[in-house]
Amino acid sequence: LHETMMKFVSVSLDDADLILYLVEPGEKEIPEKTLKRLLKVKDRIVLVINKIDAKKKDETEQAIAYWQEKLQPSALLPV
Repeated sequence: LHETMMKFVSVSLDDADLILYLVEPGEKEIPEKTLKRLLKVKDRIVLVINKIDAKKKDETEQAIAYWQEKLQPSALLPV
């Protein structure tokens, strides 16, 4: 079952026109396998950093810089 689900995820990533990836400002964990898959489609990723209103400005700026470097999304939206 797990293998079948992971194949579906891979096909879905390849077929998607847009991928929304949602994180929180303090979040910096991403499984290596997931990162590799996302980097293959980074031109279609819109990264949403959620709950920035609960963080200090410097924490938000650090999160933006971290994810820009790590994931290289086509767009990044702090909300």
